Amino acid sequence: MPDPVAAGLRLAPDALTRPFAPEQFNFTSTDDLEPFRGVLGQERAVEALQFGVAMPRPGYNVFVMGEPGTGRFSFVKRYLQAEAKRLETPADQVYVNHFDEPREPRALELPAGTAGAFIADINSLIDNLLATFPAVFEHPSYQQKKSAIDRTFNKRYDQALDVIERLSLEKNVALYRDSSNIAFTPMLDGKALDEAEFAQLPEAERERFHADIAMLEERLNEELASLPQWKRESSNQLRQLNEETITVALQPLLAPLSEKYAENAGVCGYLQAVQVNLLKTVVDQLVEVEKADAQTRKLLEEQYCPSLVVGHHANGGAPVV
Repeated sequence: MPDPVAAGLRLAPDALTRPFAPEQFNFTSTDDLEPFRGVLGQERAVEALQFGVAMPRPGYNVFVMGEPGTGRFSFVKRYLQAEAKRLETPADQVYVNHFDEPREPRALELPAGTAGAFIADINSLIDNLLATFPAVFEHPSYQQKKSAIDRTFNKRYDQALDVIERLSLEKNVALYRDSSNIAFTPMLDGKALDEAEFAQLPEAERERFHADIAMLEERLNEELASLPQWKRESSNQLRQLNEETITVALQPLLAPLSEKYAENAGVCGYLQAVQVNLLKTVVDQLVEVEKADAQTRKLLEEQYCPSLVVGHHANGGAPVV
């Protein structure tokens, strides 16, 4: 039997429809409208999100859940991005070569948005290095100083051989020398003897020549006993000249960078390490290079160019992950 109460609460189909007239809307289709960026009917959820995000201390979390398609993820992401723009932008981070421990790179911190400029500055430094070296070693001033070092060594060597050569002539023995060998040859009437001619000499005269040549070889060893020391001194002087030449050439290349990054202790320390390391790199890689090629540049980039770890826009705010 029908329930009279239920029958009184029954709604007609037209009562379930919200009537509207097309002229009450100021758009032709919904394509003309901006997307809705809020959350329909979730005022408490929005207030909870605002409260949770506003907590500045660690240990507070917000967990968002709801039916698919309700826009909860999009809204939370937009809200966090808007809040993050008002926060301080984190510093940029780069890795640079730790020359003493190449497998343990150093991390440098730079103001937000400046890591790219720092990397560009180091690339410009590499360009300047390739333009400066090895050309600086072709300068007349360097060549003159290098020649003076070579002359000093050669003079000592020649003076030692002159002493032996005078003794040789007194004994009728000729001294022959080239770039790597020194030899003694018996003479007769001012002419050097070959083996056949020497064999025809009386035995006593041959023995005298043998004794004289043995004495000359011993005196030669005595005169050239300091030759290794002369070579060391010459090498040290040449190394010092190279270091001074490189240091002077590097000064105008590194000084602008040191001035630009004077307030960043980490970068200044790295630039100082670069200058020290370049003394070896220039000698090993750039002195004998006739013309720098792509391979040379790649080697310098691997040694000195920073690797970007984290980079931000200068006014990007805090990142939203």
